[in-house]
Amino acid sequence: MTMRNSSLDRSLEPTTALLVTRKRPHLIDTVISSLIIAIYPRRRETVRKQRIESEQRRRDELREGYARLKETLPASNQKASKVSLLDRATSHIKYLEAVKDQLEIRLKGADHEVHRLRNVNEALMLNRAGAANMAPSFSN
Repeated sequence: MTMRNSSLDRSLEPTTALLVTRKRPHLIDTVISSLIIAIYPRRRETVRKQRIESEQRRRDELREGYARLKETLPASNQKASKVSLLDRATSHIKYLEAVKDQLEIRLKGADHEVHRLRNVNEALMLNRAGAANMAPSFSN
């Protein structure tokens, strides 16, 4: 869909066409307009296709992300909307954080108990060693 001036010979080489346009400056505007009309829609269509493909990739990634999240969460009888899935994920994360806190408290308690038992064991070992040194030795 290019516009051509009837006075411009269509069989002319590009350099010859430039010489003709120098003789007639208004033809430069016509040639530039023709190029813009020919190139701009192609560029616009390319950009449009790139945006569509980018949006499709984004939607695919979101869909895959929701699927992975659904697989990770415990099974539920709740409806499977995206909002309810996000609510379930939030609740599950809070539950896991509470369990983690409880386990950390139990671990600290177990560490204290291990430390206490080591001290008791050490005291018993020292008492045994002290008693062995005090015991009379019978030698003939």
